[in-house]
Amino acid sequence: MRQLVLRKWHRRIGITLAFFIVLQAGSGLVLVIEDKFFEKEERAEGHRHRHEHEVQGDENSWVAALHHGTYPLGIHLVYRSLLALGIMVMAVSGSLIFFSMKRSK
Repeated sequence: MRQLVLRKWHRRIGITLAFFIVLQAGSGLVLVIEDKFFEKEERAEGHRHRHEHEVQGDENSWVAALHHGTYPLGIHLVYRSLLALGIMVMAVSGSLIFFSMKRSK
């Protein structure tokens, strides 16, 4: 594949994925900050841990729903799978562009 075509698709996929990556990372950050600094209940010393898949904070929060994927009909599986696939495509295409540039020098 020619480098110009690869770069064009890399940019298009990247700008599309950027929106969803910011949503996922931003909602996770909000949940961590909310959990760490605005705890509504005291935790016993080392006896109470949340499971990774358990919704943190207010379970009705749209931020928690967005981050943890509490969507109907398994939409969160499609969303997360597409996001993971897109990130892998970006990593591979970015590597191909990098090695193509190194080879041409």
